[in-house]
Amino acid sequence: MFEPKEVSLETATRDCSPVKPKVMIQKECSKMRVRKCVIPVLVIVLIIIPLVYVYKTYGDTTTTISVTVNTNPTSVGQTFVASINIDDANNLWAWTATVSWNPLVLNATKDAKGPFLTQNGDSDAFMNGVINNDKGTIMGGPSQTLLVDDSVSGSGVLASVSFIVVGTGTSNISLSGVKLYDPTMPTHVALPFVLAPALSITIPSANSSPSPTTTPTPTAPSGSQGQAKIQVFTDKIIYAPGELVHVYANVTSDGAGVGSKDVAFTVREPNNSDLATLVNQTDTDGIANINFRIPVVQPDPQAIFGNWSILVAVDVSEVNVNATTTFAVGYSIIISNISIPASVHRSSSIPINVTLQILGPLPKGLTLTESILDSAEVPLGTFAVAITTANQSQTSMKVTSSIPIPAWAFTGSATLYVNVLTAMPDAGGVPYCAQKTAQFLITS
Repeated sequence: MFEPKEVSLETATRDCSPVKPKVMIQKECSKMRVRKCVIPVLVIVLIIIPLVYVYKTYGDTTTTISVTVNTNPTSVGQTFVASINIDDANNLWAWTATVSWNPLVLNATKDAKGPFLTQNGDSDAFMNGVINNDKGTIMGGPSQTLLVDDSVSGSGVLASVSFIVVGTGTSNISLSGVKLYDPTMPTHVALPFVLAPALSITIPSANSSPSPTTTPTPTAPSGSQGQAKIQVFTDKIIYAPGELVHVYANVTSDGAGVGSKDVAFTVREPNNSDLATLVNQTDTDGIANINFRIPVVQPDPQAIFGNWSILVAVDVSEVNVNATTTFAVGYSIIISNISIPASVHRSSSIPINVTLQILGPLPKGLTLTESILDSAEVPLGTFAVAITTANQSQTSMKVTSSIPIPAWAFTGSATLYVNVLTAMPDAGGVPYCAQKTAQFLITS
């Protein structure tokens, strides 16, 4: 006889359910195993398919990234532009790259975007990198992205980097961290390409003027670590009064940088009198540097114009080695000539032709201004224009303009004042070089 027992509703329901055959249980287990296997497989497929698409579409790519220059520099002080080129691009939407060079030979001055990515008129975001001439690299750029879901194909210039030669020797201009992106793919999937060999620039010491020079290095005494050497250079070859001078020295032994060495820098004026002696220690790459500013001598800033020099000296393994470099103090540009008529009538315009002589690399933002005061010293008008050169080898330029002479101007001798400022007047520009004037008559 069976005794009754209490059971829960859930237990009763489960116990009352029909018993499943063994075959059905095996089938359900198989389905569970399939589901467990399908999920990882789907994840793998979702990752692999984009990659397969990329390599199927671009696997035989001939896309090439390279660096070329507009001119091959041959001496210290020359400026040139290096272009980052792309050939046979396929659906390019965004790109990024890191540029590197030898800072003992080259210094970068700016980077700028090229015309390739925006050739269809699409808006873009271009990021200038941070130029580090101590290390010889552009950090965090350049990079560029279209702001629309569009792309371009073909060949052209992605970006350009402007350089100035600061020393003799060889420098590669190389690219690393290059990435190309297609708008149809996730941004973490980069397109394949071929990177051309680095561009090599060689500056022979015999053609450099003025140039960093290294004195003959004495043979190291017995027991020392090879032959020691020091080189010195400045970031520019000509400085105006008030400009900051960056000086670098590179200490090596058997071609390798020597760190933790105290280097003495002596700054000498054109008359060979010592102006300052400063000491700095080399870093792990053997680089030591100092900064100083060219004085502004009043009342005549040109009193210190001429060729300055910097002598550096260091002791390496009980061998005293030294080197000297020279640079000029003066103006990179001067007003060499003003051509105007001898007289003009009131209610007419006076044609003005100004000739500028270019003596070295031009600072950014230079502006030419022209102003007229009549015989009663009443301002009659002004003209301003930014100074830009057509090419790196240009040695002079002419600026043509005209200024109206009002009908109310005082007749008699008037004066034209021509100046070069460091920036546009509304941006707080200050005089860069000496003012030049010219006189003419205002007639009725």
